[in-house]
Amino acid sequence: MKQSSYRLYMAGFVATFAMSILMYPSAAIRIPEFNYASLLSSLLGGVGWWFGFLVQSLIGIFVLPTVYRLVFPYLPGEFIVRGLIFTLLLLVTAMAVASPLMGFGFFGSAHSSPPLVWLALGIVHLTYGLLLAAIAGKKP
Repeated sequence: MKQSSYRLYMAGFVATFAMSILMYPSAAIRIPEFNYASLLSSLLGGVGWWFGFLVQSLIGIFVLPTVYRLVFPYLPGEFIVRGLIFTLLLLVTAMAVASPLMGFGFFGSAHSSPPLVWLALGIVHLTYGLLLAAIAGKKP
């Protein structure tokens, strides 16, 4: 495996780990819990939380970094700016697709406090995107 690929997928691992740390204890601090593992489990026919977590991890470690590598040349700015733009793309996708599937509505509209949904998802995705960009470097 080339050094850049190793670095990219290691960045995906670190970013996914950090995102998971931020995502799951969110209910304890009264922000919406975004349980992607349960969502993926139910979309895959109720195969169990651990399998959903495995799929979530594989997406975060391999699929999204590969997508990042593919869109990287087309994003404007330095690599951190490109990471922020990639983060915004992930966030909009999550708010439009995953949020309704989790019962929060389109862009959090069904939640009692949509801005709280935006803030929580924003922090989680910002962490992922910035870590991915910072670790993957200038040429993922």
